Amino acid sequence: MIQIPKSMHQKCQNVTSSDRPLPGLTGRSGATLVEVLMALLIFSVAITSVFTLFPISLLTALRATQATNSKFMAENVVEAVRSQPGLLHPPIPGTQVYRGVWQPNFNYAVGDFVSPVPDSGALFPKPNFVYRCTIGTPSMPPGNERSGFTEPDWPQSTGPTVNDGNYTWTRVDYPVGGFSATGAHYVVDPLGRYNNSINPTDFRWFGFNSNAVVNGTAMNPGLPRTKGGFETFGTAIQAFSQPDSWTVLVETVPVSIDLTGANPTVTFPDAVELDGIPIPTSAPFPATPPSPNYRMVLVGANGERTAVSGLLGRINQTVTLSETSLPTFISAAAIPSTVRIENFTPRYTYLMTVRQLGANVPPIVTVVMLFNRSFNPDDEQVYKANFGNSSYSDDTEVTGAIGFDQVKISWAGLQKPLLREGNYIFDARNVLWYKMADISVNEAGEFAIITLTESVQALTVDTGTPANSVGRAILMPGIVDIFEL
Repeated sequence: MIQIPKSMHQKCQNVTSSDRPLPGLTGRSGATLVEVLMALLIFSVAITSVFTLFPISLLTALRATQATNSKFMAENVVEAVRSQPGLLHPPIPGTQVYRGVWQPNFNYAVGDFVSPVPDSGALFPKPNFVYRCTIGTPSMPPGNERSGFTEPDWPQSTGPTVNDGNYTWTRVDYPVGGFSATGAHYVVDPLGRYNNSINPTDFRWFGFNSNAVVNGTAMNPGLPRTKGGFETFGTAIQAFSQPDSWTVLVETVPVSIDLTGANPTVTFPDAVELDGIPIPTSAPFPATPPSPNYRMVLVGANGERTAVSGLLGRINQTVTLSETSLPTFISAAAIPSTVRIENFTPRYTYLMTVRQLGANVPPIVTVVMLFNRSFNPDDEQVYKANFGNSSYSDDTEVTGAIGFDQVKISWAGLQKPLLREGNYIFDARNVLWYKMADISVNEAGEFAIITLTESVQALTVDTGTPANSVGRAILMPGIVDIFEL
C-alpha cells in the first residue's frame, strides 16, 4: 500500500470545489477579438437603424406641419373668396378700370368695365363676361349720369349693345394668351405679378419663357395673370398669404418709452442693431408706415397683454410708432417688459387658376398652396409636353408611345425641370393640375415620361402647327397642396 505523506494529505483537504476549474474552461478572463468585433457589428447595425429614423421623422413632421397650415389656409381662402368676389374678377384689356359687379343708380365713366351680378352664393355671374361702358349721355352734366335701377339683359355675343340708364354697355373678349386658343382661362396671382425684377409688363402673363422661341416653336405669351383687385404688393400679401407669417427680427427690453409727442417713441439699447429695418432715419416722417410688412409688438409690464403698431421712422436708437396712442397698460412709468420688431415673411402663399367652361357654366377655380415661394421667373419655366396622346405627331420632341395617364416633356435647350414623385405638373393650355406618381428620365434625350395619379383629362392633339398644338407644362417648386373651390 502506498502511503500519502501527511503534509500532502492536508493540502488536498484544503482544496474546495470553487478552486477547481469547470470542465471545458481554461480559467482565463476577458473576451477575444472575435467577440469584440461581433459586439461592434451588432451595435453598429442597431445604431444605424436608429439614425435612419431621424430624417424620416423630420420629413414626416415637416409634411404634417405643411398639411396643417395648408388646411388652415384653405379655410381662409374659401372665406376670402366668398366675402370678396372681386378676387376672381377676369383680366381686363389694357389699363381700363374694373368697377366690379354692376350697381344700380351708379355713376360710371366711359371705358369702365363691370361684370353681371352673380346669383346669391355663386362665385361667378351668368353670363360670365365683362362689359365695357362705350357711350354716356352727352346732354347730361358731368357726374350726373347714372345707371338704371334694373340690371340690364346682358348680351352674350361680341357686338350687340345694351342700354342701361344713361349708359350703353358692350361685351368684350378677354385678353388672348399664347397657351389658350380662346384666351378665356386666367390665373389670379397678384404676388407673382408684383414680384418681378425684370419687367412688370411681362408679368401680366403666367408662365416664364427664357427664350421667346424654343427650337422653332413660339412660346410667348402665357396665361393672363390678374391682380385680384389689389394695386400693390403690400396690400396683396396680407390677403394671399397666411396671417401669422411674422418673423422676429429684434427682441429686447426697451430703455424708455415717450408718450408725450403726437406719436409714441421707443428707445432701444445701443447694443441693438436697427440699421436693417427699412424705415426713414431722418425727420419729417411719413404719416403712414412706409413699410407695412414691419411692425412693433409691445408686451405689457406684467407680460400678459400686447399692443401692436406700425413704424414711421427712426433717429439713432429711437423708433417712432404709427399709432397716435397706446393702451393704458403701457406708460412711461410702466414701460413694456419686452418689445419686438417683426417682419411679415410669407411662408405659405397661394394663387388661383381659373378654367373657363362656357358663358353659362361656372368656371373651375383651383387653389394652389405654396411654401416659401421664391418668385423666381425660372419657377414658371414653360416646357413642351404631350399629355396622354401616343398618336401626336406635330412636334417630334414629345412624340412617342405613352399611356393615357402619362405626359412626355422635353427640356431640350432649357434647364432641366424639377422632377420629383409627389410633385405637381400644370397643363397650361387647358389649366389642369396633375400629381406625378412615377418619373422615367432620359438624360441624353433631355426628356422624361411622367406617370400621373390619374388619366389625362385633355389630350394634346395635332393641328398641323406645332406652336398651336404642342402642350405647355409648368412644374412649380414648393407646392404643398392643390384643391378646387
